[in-house]
Amino acid sequence: MKLFRKNSTAARAGFSLTEVSVGMGVVGIVFISLYSGLTSGMATVGMSRENTRATQIMVEKLDSIRLYPWDKFTTLGYSATPFTATFMPAGSVTNGSLGCTYTGTVTISAAPVAAEYKDNMRQITVSLSWETGSLKRSRSMTTMVAKDGMQNYVY
Repeated sequence: MKLFRKNSTAARAGFSLTEVSVGMGVVGIVFISLYSGLTSGMATVGMSRENTRATQIMVEKLDSIRLYPWDKFTTLGYSATPFTATFMPAGSVTNGSLGCTYTGTVTISAAPVAAEYKDNMRQITVSLSWETGSLKRSRSMTTMVAKDGMQNYVY
């Protein structure tokens, strides 16, 4: 049996306009999804960096406060002078940005403990606030300090 091949233009034709349009639509959706995924991933990394830096600032403040002598803590309601700290990622130096500026306060209050310990303990709270674009963010960290605590062993 012999098979004959037709030599027509339909056999040699490429893709139709409909196939090309659908293919380009699929490619466009893939690129848009990739771009939005990268953008949201970079924003998440930036916010995580800022949160980590805020935690570092608060821990540094609390660690230094724990070493103060007891007479610094005896005035309840004492609020230290507000402080600022900055965070400048590597890319901020090249584009002229000052990075993120954190504004913080330290508050000393009575510790929520039993009455017999109230005169010998204080609660210290460090609060930070900063802006990410137009989003205002804040964090706080609290610790307790005792009259006969670690500060007697350092100084």
